[in-house]
Amino acid sequence: MIIINLAHPLSAVQLAQIERLAGEAVERVLDVPVQFENGDPFAEQAAEVMERIPLAGAEWQTTPLVVNLPGHSTIAALVLAHLHGRMGYFSTIVRLRPVAGLTPSRFEWQSLSICRPCARAPASIETTSRRGAGQCHGLSVC
Repeated sequence: MIIINLAHPLSAVQLAQIERLAGEAVERVLDVPVQFENGDPFAEQAAEVMERIPLAGAEWQTTPLVVNLPGHSTIAALVLAHLHGRMGYFSTIVRLRPVAGLTPSRFEWQSLSICRPCARAPASIETTSRRGAGQCHGLSVC
């Protein structure tokens, strides 16, 4: 699997956690620095970030990819839109979750595709995938 890292550098311990949670080895990490200028259009800057990710056309759709998104929510949303356009599906992401007293932060594993059924279920209909605020398929992450 390839990790596209658009956030802070990942430590050896964090990479080992990702491998354990994914059940496969990290083949390589593509570190792509993300620094946006507030005065410039974010859409154009997001497109520039995507162009700096060194993957060939077919790799976007055939290689297992995991993304560590930038921390800024607007930038992360734009990057996800670009990723979905190139991949044809929502990527798997890692989520840094702070745990009291631990440094560096611990990882959670999240595939955005498991949240789609929850998002599509009408709020007025109670389903097994819509278990209340913040619950999705038994996970408290969506």
